[in-house]
Amino acid sequence: MRRATTARAAVIASAVLLGTAFAAPAMAAAPAAHHSTVKPAYACSSTPGSGDAVTQWNPVVSCVLGMLGQPASTELINDVDIVILHESSGDPNAVNNWDENAQEGHPSTGLVQVIQPTFDAYKSADLADNLFDPAANIFAGMNYAINRYGSIQNIPGVVAVNNGGTYVGYVVPRS
Repeated sequence: MRRATTARAAVIASAVLLGTAFAAPAMAAAPAAHHSTVKPAYACSSTPGSGDAVTQWNPVVSCVLGMLGQPASTELINDVDIVILHESSGDPNAVNNWDENAQEGHPSTGLVQVIQPTFDAYKSADLADNLFDPAANIFAGMNYAINRYGSIQNIPGVVAVNNGGTYVGYVVPRS
């Protein structure tokens, strides 16, 4: 056990020295009978940092990207910022009550405008079970995007803006 711990410490030290993100292994869930109030090591704070309405969320975005196994690179943070800017203007309490989702009883909500069924399917058990919680909202939205589009960089709106075009909202297939 000592050798594994030393090897893990060396990997962490190397990652820190190289300035790369290090993703700790997921913690096992506590037994149902144990009601621990301690959040797992990955729980991200939803407290904004400094910056404008969008960039104040970058510390939260960076933490969420780590939880998703994504690099917290400037480029990827900027891609998430594109989504936040165009979906909510940085307002974690934003609710879209006018589109097709809202008409079907599932208004898009929060920083990246996630609907409740998507949140329920893509949320993290290590974060708040609250659609309005910034970290939980970003996690569910970006987890959905990675699964739906293959990566955050492939979100249609991100592709459009990064190629000089106009933001395109999420594309939801209809049957």
